[in-house]
Amino acid sequence: MPDPADLARQLADLLGPRGWISGEDAAPWQRDWLDRHGAPPLGVARPGSTAEVAAVVRACRA
Repeated sequence: MPDPADLARQLADLLGPRGWISGEDAAPWQRDWLDRHGAPPLGVARPGSTAEVAAVVRACRA
């Protein structure tokens, strides 16, 4: 499993500011759909293409 801080930097570099949401901006994603469990997310990846989706998966698997 990649180091979380390294992974966050890598995804931010890969996706740019429009495709990587972190910090307080990621707070809306800290709850599950039942609104029962929550944890601050490392960030939210919003890839803009299938190539970016593949790159995110590769980064997470590294």
